[in-house]
Amino acid sequence: MKFTLKKIITCLFATIWTVLAVECYLRVFAPVRMLPRFIEEGEHGVRRNIPGERYEHSSAEYRVEFSINEQGIRDPRVFTIPKPNDVFRILLLGDSFGMGYGVSYEDSVPALLESSLSAALDRPIEVVNLSVSGFGTAEQAIVLENDGFSFEPDLVLAYWHSSDVRDNVRSQLYELDGSKLIRRNQSYLPAVSLRTWLFSFPAYRWIAEHSQFYNWIRGDVGRVAREFLFVLNDIRGGDANDNALADPDAVPKNIQLSLALLDLMRISCAQRGIPFIIAEVPTNPAPGKFMETFPDEAMLRSGYSFDVVTPIPLFEHVHRTNDGASIYWQKSAGHWTPLGANAMARSIFEHLQSR
Repeated sequence: MKFTLKKIITCLFATIWTVLAVECYLRVFAPVRMLPRFIEEGEHGVRRNIPGERYEHSSAEYRVEFSINEQGIRDPRVFTIPKPNDVFRILLLGDSFGMGYGVSYEDSVPALLESSLSAALDRPIEVVNLSVSGFGTAEQAIVLENDGFSFEPDLVLAYWHSSDVRDNVRSQLYELDGSKLIRRNQSYLPAVSLRTWLFSFPAYRWIAEHSQFYNWIRGDVGRVAREFLFVLNDIRGGDANDNALADPDAVPKNIQLSLALLDLMRISCAQRGIPFIIAEVPTNPAPGKFMETFPDEAMLRSGYSFDVVTPIPLFEHVHRTNDGASIYWQKSAGHWTPLGANAMARSIFEHLQSR
């Protein structure tokens, strides 16, 4: 018995010292980005930002604060409902790019867009940012229908990122029955209950916000879990890619699903007389290289028509004229730098001005 207890204590101390050693190594030689995500179950079966949270994101390149208001929005204000008569209100739907990962609130696209539009239109502008990190188009559509329209927007702006196609398959919230879009599941809350329970312990929250080792493990486990869910649900879809195998020019079913979800949002806005715009988030495979992510050709072949703004021309111009300054953080999670967020806001502003 004593021998067994001694072995347990020895293993426990060895584990603790190993964790501490890895923690020290990461902090000194290989800093890990610290991007805690404070989310909870929303009223409509999808995630939302926890109202009232205050926390910090940090990496080798930046340190920014996040402040979530009582409506679950990264904004210092609380938006009034009904909307004041003199206000032009934009509703923003997106993921971590929409949330403004990597920049302060003042340098985020919503804040910059408000400032430029207010000056140009000489009237109050409000951007209600309902973005949640990890969201795909399916979750955006649910939030728009159940929460977004209550803010009485004059314009709806939805971000499109290359990860949306996988997110929409992974969530299993909607599926295509032929060409008909139907609701499959009423909720998608990956590990939210477990996360909520763990964060009820102050010690766990402290670890999540401060431990490099924990965030290193969480990042790798999260990526593996997301990929597993995508593959599993794609297989469950059965003939998801059968049409692509039979006809190389056919639009893959997972892209059809995403386009159908965007059209669902467009139709919901059109029924209320609200313009619907998609803002493309390009990928950044190398400094100064920007690649389109929105499936324009698939959109045309599928018979859809969307108003899409792409920041790529302005990204390239800003990169060139600022001595090769980064548009995306290169050593972090690949979100926009303040320069990139500014260029994105300018792209949207110029697009709106040209309408």
